[in-house]
Amino acid sequence: MIFLVNTITPLKFFLFFLVLVLLFQSLLGVSRFSEEEQENIRIYREKSSAVVNISNIGINFDFFYRPIPTESVSATGFMIDDSGTILTNFHVVENAKQLVVTLSDNSQWPGKLIGRDPNSDLAVIRIDAPVDRYNVLRFADSDDIVVGQKVLALGNPFGLRQTLTTGIISALGRTIEARNGRKIEGVIQTDAAINPGNSGGPLLDAEGNVIGINTAIIGA
Repeated sequence: MIFLVNTITPLKFFLFFLVLVLLFQSLLGVSRFSEEEQENIRIYREKSSAVVNISNIGINFDFFYRPIPTESVSATGFMIDDSGTILTNFHVVENAKQLVVTLSDNSQWPGKLIGRDPNSDLAVIRIDAPVDRYNVLRFADSDDIVVGQKVLALGNPFGLRQTLTTGIISALGRTIEARNGRKIEGVIQTDAAINPGNSGGPLLDAEGNVIGINTAIIGA
């Protein structure tokens, strides 16, 4: 009589155990991501389409004085209502001859400047796109924010669209200077990575609500 026995080596046992663990995780709905990662993923999926790219088109002239549109600034804005209203920084749209807004679906729409406050470095523009193209961000109460809480920044740094970075609120009540020399007070300092092109993008809390607008970088 011959017995056939499949030997179980430590490696085979480990692989068998790993398969069982993955199977149980799948059956129990256990994610391979941490709770914080799951929240980051959820917020990005739900909110990133509200973030737009804003191109500030200037006009240059060739040798024969024919106008040549040139992109002088490419930055960020975000939807704040379902009528096509977008909030951004004033320095993003300053001196614009033409504004072009690119949505998350890559469709492009002419933007119209409808409001500005250089002293706060804020501007409001509007586009006329189908309502189903709009994903609106909601505002949190900025009086409730505290140092140390988690934040997420969405924007288009260096033209890299729909970029997410995370960090914390590092300090509150900072003061920076607007381009016209006026002081902007009550500014949030964060260690979330913000780079050129992020200007005008939203700073979100852990619920995905807007607590600030990314405005400036202080370099070494």
